[in-house]
Amino acid sequence: MNLLIDKHGLTLHLSLWFLIVLCFILVFYFSELFRNNRLRVEKVDFNLPGMGTITVSQNKDTVQLAHKAWAELATRKAFLPFDETNDVIVEVYDSWYQLFRALREIVKEVPTSMSFHQQSDESRLIQAIVGALNFGLRPHLTKWQAKFRRWYSQAILLEENLNKSPQEIQREFPYYLELISDLRESSKELSVYTQSMQTIALSHRKKRWRNKNEKPST
Repeated sequence: MNLLIDKHGLTLHLSLWFLIVLCFILVFYFSELFRNNRLRVEKVDFNLPGMGTITVSQNKDTVQLAHKAWAELATRKAFLPFDETNDVIVEVYDSWYQLFRALREIVKEVPTSMSFHQQSDESRLIQAIVGALNFGLRPHLTKWQAKFRRWYSQAILLEENLNKSPQEIQREFPYYLELISDLRESSKELSVYTQSMQTIALSHRKKRWRNKNEKPST
């Protein structure tokens, strides 16, 4: 079926099917354009010690990058509050080490053209990821990890501790209360940071995230 359009004395023969396909393409194009622009409206502030506030807006690249980081953060013990009854400090440190490695790999996979553009949202998100490592986890680990691991490796071999659980032994660390207080503060900061990553990664899908359904990995 053909549609005849007369304009300025010219007659154009247009296929009706061509018009239908063209309309479909235009609708798809503008819907995608609207979706991408809508993503950029969402902004998240990362408040990191030593770095101040870093503001990141949503776009296709930041959503993908934040989702990778969020998946690593939300499924590890580093994200969860420390449980004195059941958690073992060396296992928490092992989890933090694995988190360090995973987040470093995510950053390394980012194209240099994206990471070195200082004014881009992608670059600011990378700064936030690196900042979480350098200013979130590293200070605690620098202060406590080597000291505690050395003490613990000797304590578990003592004859009077052979029948004690790891949780009982670690409570005998001379600076236990100070270490736990600092550990909990670091975990609290990581929790806030993880929620910010979640906002970038998942809020555009209108999904609710319940951390109780996440199974931590070591």
